[in-house]
Amino acid sequence: MRDNIVDRNKEGGFQVSLPYVWQYNENHTHSVHFQNISFIHNQDFETVISGHFSKVTVVDSVFENNKCKHGVFTLSGMEKEIMIFNNRFISNQASHVVQFETDSQSEILGQVQAYFVQNQVKLNRVNPAYHREHSYRMLNNATYQPLSYALGMKGLQKINITNNLFGDNQLDYELLAGIKTAKLENIVNVIQNW
Repeated sequence: MRDNIVDRNKEGGFQVSLPYVWQYNENHTHSVHFQNISFIHNQDFETVISGHFSKVTVVDSVFENNKCKHGVFTLSGMEKEIMIFNNRFISNQASHVVQFETDSQSEILGQVQAYFVQNQVKLNRVNPAYHREHSYRMLNNATYQPLSYALGMKGLQKINITNNLFGDNQLDYELLAGIKTAKLENIVNVIQNW
């Protein structure tokens, strides 16, 4: 998608589940590309890209004043090659603004590059309807699920999160990182964010 406006829609957003590809490589795979897209003033909104490996590029786009079912922007499923650059996530109502939740690794690429760079994540808050439905979370032995956060990394993929502006979000956390790893010395690059 390029140079589009998605404005004042009810129930929906952009949701795609990428199917498994039997024989794939880094030259022939799924790709999702957003450039200069504005998602503004939508109800029950969410952007979800899930499923198999893909190249995901989101540049120069705006996610503003949306009331969300859950989150504004979510990448899930198999790890993905990601470039999210120079976007604005501003004044949305959601449980999370950006979430990366990978549950499997690409078997052909080794480490898959992923970047969330020079984005603005500001003035977001919890959707009051969502907050009423989830006002308490039962804690059990498995996991703790925070009520709200601006950016969350869950699962297997490490995302380079650098040179972003976070500000005045009325959420429980600005950044959450819960990466599953086989090595203790693994690090996640989240330097130079403001």
